[in-house]
Amino acid sequence: MSDPVIEARAHLARAVKQHGRDHEITRQARAAYQEARLVAYVQATVDAAPPLSPETRAKVAAILAGAPALDAASTEEAAA
Repeated sequence: MSDPVIEARAHLARAVKQHGRDHEITRQARAAYQEARLVAYVQATVDAAPPLSPETRAKVAAILAGAPALDAASTEEAAA
């Protein structure tokens, strides 16, 4: 299986070569490359971390979903 980050980087390089640095196709390829790098980073971080508590999982999920991270006080209030 090939590495998605390497594939995205190669696609970006082809886009720059064929269309130039400021073309819409290149911008899309750059965004896809950044996304692939982020996914790889998050996966490596999760793999290296100890098991997460349900509270920590909820915080991480909220961050990834674009919501503000839950702090301990708001988590306790929600549980009450």
